[in-house]
Amino acid sequence: MRRAFVMLIALVVPLLVALPAQAAVQRVQFTSGSTYLIAEFLDDDLVHFELAQGTSPGTGAALFTTPQVAKKDYTGPTSFNQSGNTLTTASMKVEVTAGTLCVKVSDPTRLLYEACPATSRRRGRA
Repeated sequence: MRRAFVMLIALVVPLLVALPAQAAVQRVQFTSGSTYLIAEFLDDDLVHFELAQGTSPGTGAALFTTPQVAKKDYTGPTSFNQSGNTLTTASMKVEVTAGTLCVKVSDPTRLLYEACPATSRRRGRA
């Protein structure tokens, strides 16, 4: 009887031990009017953006890539935090301006990338 109890404990205890949390690809959507921007964090230092007008595909599935993108099995950043329109991983910070969907990507020491979507309305004469 004691041996059966020990075997049962040996089988059950590993199930009770908490496994480390698995990293996951993180996706966040921003919307301005009929335009949406999805930021997809594939790794601590890799973010993929989709900017378009119309109906968003949502954040539940990976963003579209062309066949030239060979790697598709990213595990996601080791850490991810969102504070308003600022998104951070262990290696980078992404800031999104709400009304314009302008994006700034930086690492701890410098600005790496900055882009603003073209607006349909131009200033000045045509």
